[in-house]
Amino acid sequence: MRARKNTKVVTFEPLTLDKEQAKARYNLGENSLNKIAAAAGAYIKVGRRKLYLRKAMDTYFENLAQTQQEM
Repeated sequence: MRARKNTKVVTFEPLTLDKEQAKARYNLGENSLNKIAAAAGAYIKVGRRKLYLRKAMDTYFENLAQTQQEM
């Protein structure tokens, strides 16, 4: 009998998100997404594509939530 192979499922968080992914992840419209990304310094342009840095956006929202809780 053959030994069973153990396969690990590797999940990863992407470094960048495209517009549709970012809108879905943060539940925002395009204008709000662009304003927040500019405030957070969380977008980069690659050619004609605009990509959003996931970690910077997550940090921005975490800090926003913390300041709201302190009030």
